[in-house]
Amino acid sequence: MTFTITQQPNSANLYLYPNGSSATDLTAFGETENYECVDDIWHTSNDDTDYVYSSASSTVSDWYTLEDHTTETGTINYVQITSKVRSVDAALSSSATYKLIIDDTSSTSLSDSFTDINTTYSIKSNVWTTKPSGGAWTWTDIDNLKAGILHSSASSEGDNISSSFLPTANGDLNQFTRTLGTGAHWELVDDPIDSPDTNTRIWPNHDDDNEYELFQVANHDPAIHAGTISKIRVYFRLTHDTGDTAQLAGTVRVGSTTDTGTYYSGGVYPAWETKYEEWVTNPDTSSAWTWSDIDSLQIGVRTGNVGVNDTCAFTQVYLIVYHTKIFPEIRTTQCYAVVNYDPPASTVTLNTPMTLSASHSRKIGRVTFPDGSYEVDDYGRAGKSLKITGHETSSAAANMQKLKDMCHYGEKVTIAGLPDSNHNTDYMIRNFSYKQAGGMVDRYIWSLDLEED
Repeated sequence: MTFTITQQPNSANLYLYPNGSSATDLTAFGETENYECVDDIWHTSNDDTDYVYSSASSTVSDWYTLEDHTTETGTINYVQITSKVRSVDAALSSSATYKLIIDDTSSTSLSDSFTDINTTYSIKSNVWTTKPSGGAWTWTDIDNLKAGILHSSASSEGDNISSSFLPTANGDLNQFTRTLGTGAHWELVDDPIDSPDTNTRIWPNHDDDNEYELFQVANHDPAIHAGTISKIRVYFRLTHDTGDTAQLAGTVRVGSTTDTGTYYSGGVYPAWETKYEEWVTNPDTSSAWTWSDIDSLQIGVRTGNVGVNDTCAFTQVYLIVYHTKIFPEIRTTQCYAVVNYDPPASTVTLNTPMTLSASHSRKIGRVTFPDGSYEVDDYGRAGKSLKITGHETSSAAANMQKLKDMCHYGEKVTIAGLPDSNHNTDYMIRNFSYKQAGGMVDRYIWSLDLEED
């Protein structure tokens, strides 16, 4: 004998991720292929670890092919394209564009432009209830689907837009003799601004006073950095031994001039402090900074008051340029499709249970009063729970998959055909487990915990 479990899900979502790059204008960071930079699972994104980007003021786009559906069937309600995006250094201006794009091989459709993109990542989505070429979606359309992003940057203007520049090579003077870590001196202090690494550092030898560590920084990108420069700052992160007098000062070298600012001791090891020195004008020309000055600039530190037994180390140095105009870089770290559909009703036929136990618990409450009397409240039946176990020897693997799918949808199930008709009603699945029996390929033992709906 057998019994059946039937479920009619309300709706379900199928997530489809990029599996290839169809056409690309954007630059990949962190991966070789563009699609690999945006294929993160919807609930776990890599953010700034890998992404595609551009700061072009012209319109650029990336197209991605997507995974095919597998066994899903049913009416498709809509397709949603979703991305995760941010701008760098400044929010996008109203003149910039960012759109989601979709193609069903016959036609292309674009979302409206999203205008609220700033320097923190946010999710952008657009829903298509019909396919771009018109008409209801089919599963063949889903398998031919391409998705992507289209955008253009535009200048953002303000009084204190900031752009950061990290060391890219050693400069003219690298006189400190002691290091922790491997690589050239600049590689020991080029940490990302928000992630200083104190496991790499540079420090002078004892009594090495008035010595320099200088580094080249990347040239500015005219497609991003523009406008008038109001000032620059050199930041450095340092520490010193207890009781010593050793200090470091932010330093710049431009043209024939090397200029040093205020000396600082920093934190007492193992504490670290970040300090900076500011220059409003170019010390070589006494004029306002220009972008060509930035391209030739070297930044770093200089020692001061280093005694015979003194130590003062630094682990990070970087440049911040404050200016009035920028073409923000646009970064996208995720792009995927969500197919919402109504799965058909599913029925699984199982052998009559090996065991079946039912519980009809009641909710009872007792209140005791100060005089010793009490009151009992009966809140009624809490609901019938059912635990059944069985084993399958025919189409067992397929039946276990159907039960797994029912658990996934989370909708009520209807049981019919049990010997005791009182148990044939609607339930919610609370737990389902199964295992292969005796190493047989298509024989499974299973257990279901149900609660009356």
